[in-house]
Amino acid sequence: MINSLLKRAVDSACEGLKGDNKERLQKYFASTENIATLMRTMRKDEIFLTHGDYRPSNLMHRHRNGNLEVVPIDYQTVKAGNPVGDLMHFVFSGSDEEFRRLHYQQLMDHYFKQLTLALKQLNVDVKNVYPRETFDADLIRVRLMGVIPRILTHVDKG
Repeated sequence: MINSLLKRAVDSACEGLKGDNKERLQKYFASTENIATLMRTMRKDEIFLTHGDYRPSNLMHRHRNGNLEVVPIDYQTVKAGNPVGDLMHFVFSGSDEEFRRLHYQQLMDHYFKQLTLALKQLNVDVKNVYPRETFDADLIRVRLMGVIPRILTHVDKG
């Protein structure tokens, strides 16, 4: 069941891709080993509370006292997982390929800096809990995980 759903999602996603990007996505999912690896990755990252559907349309914005406040909404899919999954889903659902090409690394650096500051306010030592080396490794390992919910939302329901 999951294999056929994932295949339909990949086929649907590939319709909008061109050249090398299309070939790379198809190649990645060509073997069931990669699907199995993906499923194992989803199960093992259960040390963080994640939103599960972190995208621009699930954020409310308002100006208050000269500051911009951003409030996440829609907590129906909160789960234990890896924060990079939420980050990737947000980046890929809220930007286009050109923007990511120009600003991807800057976004990742900014995210980690803000995460570090937030953890400091909670008296959590980021070096012990989620060091930059782990974050960078997760960016590579979990990158596709953030894109999958977006792909699945574009699969034909029929």
